[in-house]
Amino acid sequence: MSMELVRFKEGMDEQFEEAILHFASNRYHCAVTRPWKVMTVHVDPAAWIDLFRVSRHSAMEATADDWPTCDAWSLTWDSLTPLGWVHANQPQRERLVSRLELDSFDSAIAKRATRFDLVTFLQDDLLDCIAKMRKIPDLRLHVLCHEIMHSVSDWTGKPLVVDGVPPSEDIETAATLAAFIRHVGGWDAFRRQYLL
Repeated sequence: MSMELVRFKEGMDEQFEEAILHFASNRYHCAVTRPWKVMTVHVDPAAWIDLFRVSRHSAMEATADDWPTCDAWSLTWDSLTPLGWVHANQPQRERLVSRLELDSFDSAIAKRATRFDLVTFLQDDLLDCIAKMRKIPDLRLHVLCHEIMHSVSDWTGKPLVVDGVPPSEDIETAATLAAFIRHVGGWDAFRRQYLL
């Protein structure tokens, strides 16, 4: 018997990620990320390797060998300065696109991404493989929640995420996802709103 993986309705993964970001921002009292807009990008394995040129401008440089096995990565237009975090506005993002090499990766994605505060890239084939192998049909929900929790964690200074562990061990992420599902009326209501 094969396991059925969670699948979003067209465009609803992006709406889910933005809604759960707003929910988590309220939950952890993070006013900065509360109004953010979110973009979700699906990347095939060949393009994922090319995306490393962009990701290496973040802390991912140190884990270059692990990049092909990374299932998701987010760009937030944030910089850590001596005075704390700074979030770039749209004109600043447009100037950063070339420096981050996002336009070399995909010019259409780069143009659209500047209108969003957080852009999550998903390696779909790998996500599906991991979900099936580990028997976690809702892995995609955890991964999207995990990515937004990174931003909330950065801006609050609270240790809210644990990388490289099963979803059940990423405790705050799992708790936030469960609380969000309850908030929208439970699993059946969540499924009707977001899933195929």
